[in-house]
Amino acid sequence: MRQLLTALLVTISPALACSCLNTSTPCSVLGGSSVIFVADVIAESGERWGDGSVKVAIVEPIQNVPEGLKEATIATMARTSCYRRLQLGERYVIITQGPAYSVSSCNESFRLKGNEHILDAMRNQLRGAAPRLVGTIRKSSGLYARDGGIANVRVELRNGESRYSGTSDGEGRYVISGLQAARYTVHISKSGYVPDEEYNHRWSGRMALNREMNRVEPVKDAPGEIEILGRSCQIRDLAMWPAGRIRGTLRGVDGRPIAGVNVQAFGFDERGERQSSPLKTGVTDSKGRYSIEPLPSGRYLVGVNAQPYHDESPYRPSVYSDGQPVYLGETATVDDIDLAVGSPRTPVKSESRHPGREAAPGRDGQAGHPSGRSALVLAGENGCQWGTGRTGVCRGELRREGIPLCVGAQLS
Repeated sequence: MRQLLTALLVTISPALACSCLNTSTPCSVLGGSSVIFVADVIAESGERWGDGSVKVAIVEPIQNVPEGLKEATIATMARTSCYRRLQLGERYVIITQGPAYSVSSCNESFRLKGNEHILDAMRNQLRGAAPRLVGTIRKSSGLYARDGGIANVRVELRNGESRYSGTSDGEGRYVISGLQAARYTVHISKSGYVPDEEYNHRWSGRMALNREMNRVEPVKDAPGEIEILGRSCQIRDLAMWPAGRIRGTLRGVDGRPIAGVNVQAFGFDERGERQSSPLKTGVTDSKGRYSIEPLPSGRYLVGVNAQPYHDESPYRPSVYSDGQPVYLGETATVDDIDLAVGSPRTPVKSESRHPGREAAPGRDGQAGHPSGRSALVLAGENGCQWGTGRTGVCRGELRREGIPLCVGAQLS
């Protein structure tokens, strides 16, 4: 019910990624059939893809643990892409099914160090105490990257006049206790940081029974909302962007500011290569000014229409200072990153025509296949057409950087 798909096991080629869609959390499995205990690893299964099971010593039974069980052997999906390594000497909260215990990279089990607040919340729920919300505030560092925790972030839950709050510790962990069952909006704040709304407004992963349709469906929370159930614990990690920004002005060849143009900031990967998609984008105002924010610290290439293989602007690609990186400190502002672009290009539409036919049936007369004998026709907004190909024809002349693309007679 909660676990839609455990894993796609890859035993032939471990290089393929493990695929899993698991909507469960350590809190949501409480009260069910899962076997849960705290254990120390006394014999592990190895590095990389592993070579077998692990052996653990149980130090605290939590739920459904057979009476008198002191040690257990746990399968780890070794030699598959779903391998879960449990390291020797570490303490874990193991969440599994019996009687043959196993864990995987999709499993809810977790290392206890750094996650003590989650175990405390689980114990709190089993005692039947008031609901508790726990999680970690992480620093957003890329489109899909979250780094370590952020300290001293205020987390507040609001429902009408009711307010509950907590502050993250040095590792970014927060706990809000003594809640009433209700639906709350979540607000986080810290000077120098901006909430990562895209991450914070993601689906909670919670499923519920639709009694009218008699089926299990995702719970559709409104953006920024969370539903706290009675006598429960909930886990909700949140994220914030460092409030760094890059600012400047965009001008044309005549020196005049240009409005309404996207200016992009591209990060660099661990190899020092520019990333293919911009991390953030700013839009120029009526005076040509732009601000790209929020941005984490790092090096950035700043430009207009600079995304490879994606020509989205009337202006040709242009980058700041011939591609020299802009260095941005944590929560800092870098000004005067000014850019210039050439004259805007004329939009055209392309059409493939098969010579001697009204339509473009393609190879061997079959529609949908490319034809090596087709001509490319470019139609400008003013109605003038240019063509290329074996029938090599155009009306007027289309030039790119002073070089004629085609010269000839009119296409029929």
